[in-house]
Amino acid sequence: MPYWRYETKTRGSRIRYARQSSVRLAGGGLIQSAWIEKGSPEDAGWTVSAGEMLATGDWDPSTSAIVIDTAPGRTTVSLFRLLAVSGYTSNGWSPILLHLHELW
Repeated sequence: MPYWRYETKTRGSRIRYARQSSVRLAGGGLIQSAWIEKGSPEDAGWTVSAGEMLATGDWDPSTSAIVIDTAPGRTTVSLFRLLAVSGYTSNGWSPILLHLHELW
């Protein structure tokens, strides 16, 4: 799945999204960077917000969002905004749960 950083602009009750760049979440990406900022908890559950992940990438969480295209290459559009990631790390393994908000 492609992961993208979008610039966000709020106008009234609507948010406009403009795609900026691809981002890496796992394998040394934003999830791991935010997890390290939390102290690298082992044998414990943890949650990192999208804002925490964006901040580790030096982006302003108030004007940026992480958006996932869950159907790349298809004719239907399926975009979700990443809100947070929860996981449990033990013995070098971290199953995760993505908290998403459907955009399109």
